[in-house]
Amino acid sequence: MAHSTHDEINLVRLIRRLEKSTLDPSWSNNGDDVWLKTLGTLQTVKYARKLLKNVELNDYDPALKNVRRYNELRMTLDRIDTFAKDVEKRVTPVPRRPEPLLPHIPIPEVPQSPEPSPPDTTTSLPQGDELVPSPMPLPTTDSLLLSPSDPPSTTISPLPTLLPASATSKATGVSVLQNTNALHSELSEQLAQMATQLKRNALHFSDSLSADKAIVEEAQQKIESNFDFMRKERVRLRDFRGKSGSTTCLVFMSVVVVTALFIFMVMLIRLTR
Repeated sequence: MAHSTHDEINLVRLIRRLEKSTLDPSWSNNGDDVWLKTLGTLQTVKYARKLLKNVELNDYDPALKNVRRYNELRMTLDRIDTFAKDVEKRVTPVPRRPEPLLPHIPIPEVPQSPEPSPPDTTTSLPQGDELVPSPMPLPTTDSLLLSPSDPPSTTISPLPTLLPASATSKATGVSVLQNTNALHSELSEQLAQMATQLKRNALHFSDSLSADKAIVEEAQQKIESNFDFMRKERVRLRDFRGKSGSTTCLVFMSVVVVTALFIFMVMLIRLTR
């Protein structure tokens, strides 16, 4: 009930404030300030409608007077809402499309690719065990243009062979074999180290299990002893509860008897005077 009364008081104050705000002559102006003020007014009207709905729901058995008052408040809110929407339609700013930036961007200059340089025809020196064939001589203009008396040439120059020497093959095979043997020996050493470390880990794990087993057995003995002690204490508590119950009844009866005797003695003394 207190919450409903609080909402009702806030509703009445809010509607009065909205009515006073609609009488402001600044609503006839144009601009963003009036538009923002209109949006705030519409939100306040929505909040007032929510308060009115809460007040009506909390009023379980409304009287005829309250129903009329609720209708008047609703009509006032409708009138304020219509006024605010009309102002909003009038002062709502028209969205403007931003100016495009593409026409203002300069066209990038395409760099011209440089002409490819003629290949180097100098003889390259061999590197390592590689065999580089010597370049063939380029044909000249005189050799390309034949006179009518010269017969066509049908000879074909043989291609140079690129086969490696036998000594180079032997040296390469020996070096590969040495690298393989070194790799095998290194892997064997690593496997031996790993096996040793694994054995150490297994021994350490077994020692840890032995220590944990002793701790678990000790804890089990303590738990069993605590269980026996708690069972004995449970039996003692049951016996003590039975004895204390009978003792409590005896004490209560004694108090009742003493109280009755005291009352009887007082009444007897008053009657014998």
